[in-house]
Amino acid sequence: MKKNFLQELSRNRLHILFSIFSAIIIILFVFFLKFVYDSKASINSTRLNALHLDYSDRLLINMLNIQTGARGYLLSDDLEFLEPYNEGIKNLSNTFDSVEKHWPDYLSPQEIDALESEVKQTIIQISDLVNQKALDQKTRLSEFDVTKKLMDSLRDRISEIRQTIKESNAKNTEDNLNSLNLIKWLLILLILISFGLLFLSFALTERQQKMLKSHADDIALRNKELEKTVNQRTTDLVDLASHVTTTSENEKQRLARELHDELGALLTAARMDSTWISRSINEDQKEKFDTRFKRLIDSIDKSIALKRHITTSLVPPLLREMGLTEAIIAMTENDPNHPPAEYHVDIDDTLTEIDKDRELALYRICQESLNNIWKYAKATEVFIELSVEGDFYHLTIKDNGEGFDQAETKKGTHGLAGIRARAAMFKGTMHIESSPGEGTVVKSKLTVS
Repeated sequence: MKKNFLQELSRNRLHILFSIFSAIIIILFVFFLKFVYDSKASINSTRLNALHLDYSDRLLINMLNIQTGARGYLLSDDLEFLEPYNEGIKNLSNTFDSVEKHWPDYLSPQEIDALESEVKQTIIQISDLVNQKALDQKTRLSEFDVTKKLMDSLRDRISEIRQTIKESNAKNTEDNLNSLNLIKWLLILLILISFGLLFLSFALTERQQKMLKSHADDIALRNKELEKTVNQRTTDLVDLASHVTTTSENEKQRLARELHDELGALLTAARMDSTWISRSINEDQKEKFDTRFKRLIDSIDKSIALKRHITTSLVPPLLREMGLTEAIIAMTENDPNHPPAEYHVDIDDTLTEIDKDRELALYRICQESLNNIWKYAKATEVFIELSVEGDFYHLTIKDNGEGFDQAETKKGTHGLAGIRARAAMFKGTMHIESSPGEGTVVKSKLTVS
């Protein structure tokens, strides 16, 4: 009971550890998904910020081209300086269109419109200075300095926006680094927890293995004790069967002696007296008693024959006088009291030295098997084979009778228990092969010594 509780507790601990580990994995997976989502958003923001920086740079470059081209033209009246000026004027409108789409994260639409209006007004003033050829150079440069201050102010505002975009990029980068650092520590924590759980799992498994080994040792010890008990009970049963069989044989011999000595003598004396009385009766009375005396003498003769048959069954004289082979052959001789059958007897010629107990056991096994065949099998052919192989005598009796279903055979049916007990007396075994309509084979083996 205690071991079962400990085993159940160990299994529960393993389940708890597995649940904890699974929960940690799920939590880490959620963190990882969040990190992936945040990183994706940060990367998109960084990409957009790079695009914003590109638009701000374009705006600054276009304004710088306009300012430097106009100043150069005003100073030198050289038309080559108008190329960057005209290019800046041409690109400025497209640049503001892109700015209106991508700067709402940093400026409101009103602020963007105001900035665009200021830039355009400043550009218009510069354009007017470039196109007014009637003014002298000094005057145009003096007025251009005013527009230059406006342009510088506008560039400063755009530079501030650009700095805001760069700071946003820096923040995104820092957030990504922090997330990566968090993931790193979470992975380190996961590794440490995994090692801890692995160690605990190993310890619990080792403990469980020890418990199982202890339990297996207990089972092995109990099995050994049980096997010892079974062997002792088997030995006791074999000894009991041997004692019962020996007692039975001794009782048969005693009965046979009494039947032969006492009853035989009485029946013989009764027949002799009946015969003497029959001869001594007067002729005038002989006809009166002759029929009854004949009936009496016939009854005595039948009693003597029955006594002789019973005595022979109890103690077979052929076994004692002629040996096992002749006794078995005598059993196979057709008897009007038994169904007719063809017998095939094959007995090893080397079976000359068999001790009396084993000889009697083999005889009784054969006798019981033939009795079963005569009673139940309705066989027309019977095969009897007796041989010695190694340390065992082998007796096989086969018939072509009706057979039977061994699964439905009741314990002790057909005298099989007696055959098995006689085989066990000499450390042997008995095996039956039979099925309905297929005949029966009884295989018995006894130790030689």
